[in-house]
Amino acid sequence: MARFKITLFKSNIRKDGSCPVCLRVAKEDKTKYIDLQLSATKGQWDEQASRFKKDKRVNPNYENYNALLNRYEVRKDEILQKFMEERINWTLNQFEEEFLGMSKQGKVYDYFMRQVENLKATRHIGNAKVYERTLHMLAKYDDKIEERLFSELDVKYINRFNLEMEKDGCCGNTRKYYLKTLRAVVNKAIKEREASSNTYPFGKGGFEIGKLAEETAKRYLSPQDLELIKNSPQQNPVLELSRRVFLFMFRYEFYRRSHAD
Repeated sequence: MARFKITLFKSNIRKDGSCPVCLRVAKEDKTKYIDLQLSATKGQWDEQASRFKKDKRVNPNYENYNALLNRYEVRKDEILQKFMEERINWTLNQFEEEFLGMSKQGKVYDYFMRQVENLKATRHIGNAKVYERTLHMLAKYDDKIEERLFSELDVKYINRFNLEMEKDGCCGNTRKYYLKTLRAVVNKAIKEREASSNTYPFGKGGFEIGKLAEETAKRYLSPQDLELIKNSPQQNPVLELSRRVFLFMFRYEFYRRSHAD
């Protein structure tokens, strides 16, 4: 039976007296230490709780550090559940690969911003603005979006995001617009191995974006607005061309309908 413990790797004492915080995995008389990219001195570490001491005098950031360790514990359990469901007699190396693959996932905000920068650099300004607007909406309803990992964007998260937009008066088509963009980002992140497909929130069994679609109500041009367009030539050549094309199409359609059998 495998054994797990978050502990200090005391065999590697650094110059400042701290030791790496590691996940110790033991199975079949073999042991592996997985570096969790944190460090602590013996005075900062609670050996019994396997966490940083809850004392801001020695650990000003203990709450954030311990919250991160709690998430690592959850991921460890998710990996073991996956191995059990798939009947995998896993090795230490397999566990490490799976664990690091999950824990090294990129942050949603950072990944979004990289996509925006790439789109702007390649002069896809329209798409860049779409991504920026979607990220703005996420930040509006999630004050922790800058720290959010892709693994946290599960079905529950998407449902909550959709509900908050709906409560804010966003119609189905507007919510669909933002969620389709978010889905595109998640898909790209999975393809680039910045995210895992294990918690994919869309598709079969997930959030169904297509159900948000609504038929847009037809809007008619009033006679007053039509007269305004007819009698308002534009100084800008592009706008003037658009005005003339619109009037031509309007008159053509009127003529076609008037002479229809």
